[in-house]
Amino acid sequence: MATKANKEQVATFLGALVTLLLGKHSEKISKIDGEKIQQAIDTDDKAGLLDRIIKFINNGCNFVLVIAQHVINFDTEAKVPFEGAKLDTRTGLTGNVSFEPKKWIAKNELKDGETSITGHEFLKRLQAGKKVLPNSNMIDWLIEHQDEPGVKEFLDQYRGKVLYAFGDIFRNSGGDLCVRCALVSDERWVSRCSWLDDGFLEHDLALFLANTK
Repeated sequence: MATKANKEQVATFLGALVTLLLGKHSEKISKIDGEKIQQAIDTDDKAGLLDRIIKFINNGCNFVLVIAQHVINFDTEAKVPFEGAKLDTRTGLTGNVSFEPKKWIAKNELKDGETSITGHEFLKRLQAGKKVLPNSNMIDWLIEHQDEPGVKEFLDQYRGKVLYAFGDIFRNSGGDLCVRCALVSDERWVSRCSWLDDGFLEHDLALFLANTK
């Protein structure tokens, strides 16, 4: 059984890889995507970059697990948005669904001239349009995987927006209904909820699966 490497051994291993890349195996540098490296150099999220490198190493230096993680389980029990909340209704997607960014859409349901609609009306229009809605498991999955390639790029295009998963509707003890969402706070995507009685604005977007027929 392999022993656990200490901090010094980890540093030596990473240093050896760099030495090989710059020395004996320098020809392999030409196989590296220069644009991707420049993006890594330019990014302000160095901590997120390190997290992705660590995940790669912890997976035995292969990407099999990373690819497998891009599957959302919509059958997992819903997480309530606050203490005392209960799941009122669950509709939409079930089972395991592969996360393919191009197949997901996020948009509002405002009509021309409208600046806001209630959450009740928002959900009614989504249902009338027969949108395939994710439940709140997608909110948790996106937040958990927000630093991973593919997921990060998908979320980056919606910074400044609020992403809703209308497949789950929750109820408080007074009977008021709410829906869970994801938004950026302190540069990180986090979970929040909004009441259906409130007004939903242009930046409030519902997630749904594109019609692939």
